[in-house]
Amino acid sequence: MDERIKSNLKELDELIKLKEEKADLKEKITKAKIHNFKNFNVRNLKVFTKTINLLSPFLVTSGLIIGIFKFLGLGYPFKSDKINKYKLYSMDYRPNGYVTMEEEYTVDSVPDNTLIMYTPWEFEDGEYVRYKREYKIGKLDSMNLINAVLKKDYETIINTLNKFNEEKQIINKINPENGNDYTFEANLYYKDENDIKKLYESTKDNIYKTILELLVIILTNLIVYRIFNYKKVYSNEIHEINNDYHNSCIKTESIQESLDSVNKKILFLTKGDRNNE
Repeated sequence: MDERIKSNLKELDELIKLKEEKADLKEKITKAKIHNFKNFNVRNLKVFTKTINLLSPFLVTSGLIIGIFKFLGLGYPFKSDKINKYKLYSMDYRPNGYVTMEEEYTVDSVPDNTLIMYTPWEFEDGEYVRYKREYKIGKLDSMNLINAVLKKDYETIINTLNKFNEEKQIINKINPENGNDYTFEANLYYKDENDIKKLYESTKDNIYKTILELLVIILTNLIVYRIFNYKKVYSNEIHEINNDYHNSCIKTESIQESLDSVNKKILFLTKGDRNNE
């Protein structure tokens, strides 16, 4: 057989083997990329999960703080809340007969009701005796008690209120010019929850409220994260996840170098580089 024919057949056989090797190397690179891509997605999912875990205390704490502010009537941040103002009747009654009555719409809580009644002086065994009764009053559900005090309706008060602390007072003589009757000392409040004014808080109030809530949220979370060292735990977990990801990846550099070498050999055989030597 002619030597040139033998040489051509040898080169053809070598070219076939090189192309088979090239196909095998490309398949390895493709499989490695698929494997690495899957591991990359797993790594991202783990990082996302750990990030959510890191943010969970912040979200829970922030939600609780916002809920507490809402419960206290301060509303939500970044939003002009609708405010219900209720009609509040206030009465201040002094023992000297001085009385003030006020009416206003307010969102404030109702102050505690106080009522002290002094009974008339009575002469007993050479002394004058009277009783100071401090009544225990809860939330008023009507204007009845306020009206009774204004009208000096002692019977209604005595018959309606039966819980009080009593103090006996004794003096040697009284001044007839001061009179001798039941007297009161009272601060009474009645909120009419059927009489409502619906308003929206001002932009200024909303800004102040939002700043206050954000400051409380930030300060609280700084304390919580410092106590439980969440940041350090998170950093260590992310470092471990990244290490696992890099260790599980298939390196393709050496495979790519082999592929480049095979391509050069194929190019040499198919484009006649050898003839140019």
